[in-house]
Amino acid sequence: MKDGRLRLIINNIIFIVLIALFFTKNIEAETEKAEAEVIGVNPEMGFFIVSAGESNGVEIGDSLKIFANNNEIGEGQIIEVRERVSAAEPTGPSNIIVKEGDKVKVYPPKRQRSEWTPLFGIKRQYETQKGSYEPIVKSVRSNELFSIDIGSEPKRIYPFIFQVLRNKGYAITYSNRFAGVINASKDIGLSLPAELWADLKAAIDHKVLLTVNIKGTDSASSLSFNAFLEHFQKGKRVEGFIGQGSGFYRELIDIAGEIKELAEAKIKVE
Repeated sequence: MKDGRLRLIINNIIFIVLIALFFTKNIEAETEKAEAEVIGVNPEMGFFIVSAGESNGVEIGDSLKIFANNNEIGEGQIIEVRERVSAAEPTGPSNIIVKEGDKVKVYPPKRQRSEWTPLFGIKRQYETQKGSYEPIVKSVRSNELFSIDIGSEPKRIYPFIFQVLRNKGYAITYSNRFAGVINASKDIGLSLPAELWADLKAAIDHKVLLTVNIKGTDSASSLSFNAFLEHFQKGKRVEGFIGQGSGFYRELIDIAGEIKELAEAKIKVE
């Protein structure tokens, strides 16, 4: 009797699992929004253009799968949309090479973030008033890009950080010397085809959001650089990962190098 009930329970569990797998597979097929082709690539800024847009139901934040020669090579997300084309960026490892002619399938936004996407307590903290800043909340994966050691105490380094960031086009949005935090942002243009800029009324915003954390002693400091991309269009917002092969990453490396050079040169003069 007990064996019969046990078999019945096991059979019911197997049946439920099979039904769930069946519907999951069919839901994915049904929710595919569009199939498109990569028609342009900007490896320096880390984005590419696909031949599907608002007329195909594509929206900012939609996820996509990328295929080369019928093989899936990675995933991405939509960061800007126009009538017939969209801009997208990879969301996986930075070694993905997207080429013109590759195929993509567009899906609604994923419920869970890619493990490569930095996780933050999003309250648009970079635009809050001074004093109401809430520190970035790191979870799952640290968003630190790199750190650099400088042979100078923190209080001597702050002026050089401000100077170099402003020279590179960054606006300082928050600074707290007691906490050792500087936030900065930089507007970026995607340099997309004219078609993507046709709708001038659309609220489009692409930025690099940067946090520099400063720690140190009376004779040495350590600067850690944390950054991600923010894409905002028509009330929707998505984040992007800064890969080590991107122009954004190389610029931040240059910024760190300039700060170090200026700070340590000042010590030699003194």
